Amino acid sequence: MTANDLAALEAAHGLPLPGRYRELMLSYPFDAADPNAANALWSDARQIRAMNNEMRTGEFRAEWKADRFVIGCSPFGDTFFLDLTGASPAVFIWDHETHAIAEEAPDLDQFVAAWRGASPPTQTPAPTAAQRSWWQFWK
Repeated sequence: MTANDLAALEAAHGLPLPGRYRELMLSYPFDAADPNAANALWSDARQIRAMNNEMRTGEFRAEWKADRFVIGCSPFGDTFFLDLTGASPAVFIWDHETHAIAEEAPDLDQFVAAWRGASPPTQTPAPTAAQRSWWQFWK
């Protein structure tokens, strides 16, 4: 994404984008070959503009605040967005089924780190056959 793309997004949205978001987009942090990460933080200004426009004027316009800025989506189709009021640096997620909003990450850097796999795994891998005790052979 270029500085001109970012300026066009700001003009279309009517609010300035956070400085950290601008920095990340000018030096896109993900490999385009990783579809999950590339969807979590879109790099295509046209896609970003279209989705923000859809949320502001389409089916969900009554509940979508104008100071929310869509940046991507989860593999499940939930929308990631920023709050452009400056009240919070967090990345939020909007559930497309329940319309509930939750904090996905405290800030963009931690959001990117999580999508890069820098976060510790949430599940402990199952022990291998060699690591199990003799009485655990059926597991």
